[in-house]
Amino acid sequence: MDSLNTDDQLTIVNRAQEYRISKKLISKIPYFEKMLSHECLESKENKVELDFDKQTFEIILNWIRSNYSFILIEMDYVMDLYELADYFGLDWICKECIAYFKENFSMAHLPFVIPKATATSKCINSGALNAFICRYFLKIANTTFWSKYPVETIEYINICALDVMVYSEYQVFNAILQWAYFKARSHFKRLLKLVRWCHLNEQDLSKIKEDGSFKSSGFEPIFCAPQKVNCDCTFNRTKQNYLVMIEKLDDKDLLIKVFDNNFTQLLSHAIKQDYSISSNIFHDEHVSDILFESGTGPLRIDWKLNKYVWMSSHGSFIELLKRIYGNSEQGTHLNTYFGNTENMQDGFKLLEGAENFILIYLKEREMHYFSRPIYENYNMFSHLYQCKATTLNNKIYLLTNKRMLYEFEIGYRMLKQTWSQRLCEDWFVFDSTLLTSSLAGDKIMVIDTNTANYICFDINTKASSKGRMALLLFCVRITRLLPTFLPLNTIRTCLNSNRNSEN
Repeated sequence: MDSLNTDDQLTIVNRAQEYRISKKLISKIPYFEKMLSHECLESKENKVELDFDKQTFEIILNWIRSNYSFILIEMDYVMDLYELADYFGLDWICKECIAYFKENFSMAHLPFVIPKATATSKCINSGALNAFICRYFLKIANTTFWSKYPVETIEYINICALDVMVYSEYQVFNAILQWAYFKARSHFKRLLKLVRWCHLNEQDLSKIKEDGSFKSSGFEPIFCAPQKVNCDCTFNRTKQNYLVMIEKLDDKDLLIKVFDNNFTQLLSHAIKQDYSISSNIFHDEHVSDILFESGTGPLRIDWKLNKYVWMSSHGSFIELLKRIYGNSEQGTHLNTYFGNTENMQDGFKLLEGAENFILIYLKEREMHYFSRPIYENYNMFSHLYQCKATTLNNKIYLLTNKRMLYEFEIGYRMLKQTWSQRLCEDWFVFDSTLLTSSLAGDKIMVIDTNTANYICFDINTKASSKGRMALLLFCVRITRLLPTFLPLNTIRTCLNSNRNSEN
């Protein structure tokens, strides 16, 4: 209880709100202990002025008045609480805030976190947050809490300065449409300004113009010339999907090659292994994670330092699912009979689809499909090592260790096996084989990493072709080949660095 002696009272004015508290009680706080022990103006006048969030300040004040018994930490004010605790010199509260944020933050909390994240904030800085949002935008837009975001969050995510990674601007339009349908149709026209209309292809633009909600909005798209300096659409965010080839130079060094849709090489970058690279899921902007099917950990590349590290397979995917989906409900669950005669062991694989992470699970000759798998479910299964898998459009492809390639189509409330093919090539060795898809989204490839021989299947006609990937260096060995998102600005920085080093 505060003392009734006014000489023992300290008046605190925080954003025009006045509080009175015992100096003896509050002097246990390092900031006030130092202030009250010196002959400063605040000490003489028994008054101090502060400028902190009212809710957060009163949480600290109530904790002091309770004789420092306990303090409550919640996500909507944890970042403000950290800043206030840091200002007051309460290091243990700062550590508790960091730990709580790390354990609990997911994309469900973006409305609280975005306004508070700065370039120097400790729980998460704006650079790391923006990099994560850009990389996983399509997954975030398919979460159950996307439709619950306030309009300010939608505007922040899609604002021109944030180069979200998409295959088409139609996906940005569709995300806005879905949000407006569930949340507030009155904001639909306002949000349409965030679509970069001059980067839409004719097919997608025609589809948008036929949409009933778009027609009734009365919105008139502005098509600017992307080469203009003052154009808002200068950066084409649909051009951030690349084909990445990873070659092994020796026991530690890797060669990263990046190709565009025409197989034009944009980058050839040698990187060295470094176990000291941070494993924080929210990494710096110059760091990229290249994801593979579960069973192989993500490859984390620090483009600035030319270093890499292989991340933990199990832990990294659990962390990623937790941050994107949080504890939201499981997505679609479909299953079908898997008519293979290979007596495969039960198990799972986690794949990155275009708009969702996908969990497939084989059990007693049934194949189960889960969209938006929550991390608790992922943790329940054992890994499936007897097949390789990839996903393309609305199809899943499985390659078994018995040379069988299967196609499964994901339909509306239905999963069905639609095609299979036995590979008869003598060079097929399961452990050294890659299964991947093309950037154009129309082919899948089976590649032998020892010989660089490949078989390519057109997913529409099922016609196949064979060939060999000619490698410039005889000593290198392909270890991975896959399409993935990479930040274009980072690629350009690396290209410029390479050119400068050659001159």
